[in-house]
Amino acid sequence: MDNIEKLRVILQHWIDHNGGHVDEFEKWRQLMNNEGKTEIAASLEEAKTQMNKISDLLAAVLKNIGEPVAGDHHHH
Repeated sequence: MDNIEKLRVILQHWIDHNGGHVDEFEKWRQLMNNEGKTEIAASLEEAKTQMNKISDLLAAVLKNIGEPVAGDHHHH
């Protein structure tokens, strides 16, 4: 596997991984909002926005270099 192929795999992994963080941010944003901690909730909302922007940038790189090969995946 050459470096471009490796990058295709790791980019998709990072995008998927970021999605998990966004889900957790939202869970905690809701909890903080429900507890009246609106400043913390707003910061978590901003973190979600920024993480989504990062994922969009990574997706653009992935689109530029091609989709990952089926069956390839990142190993932790």
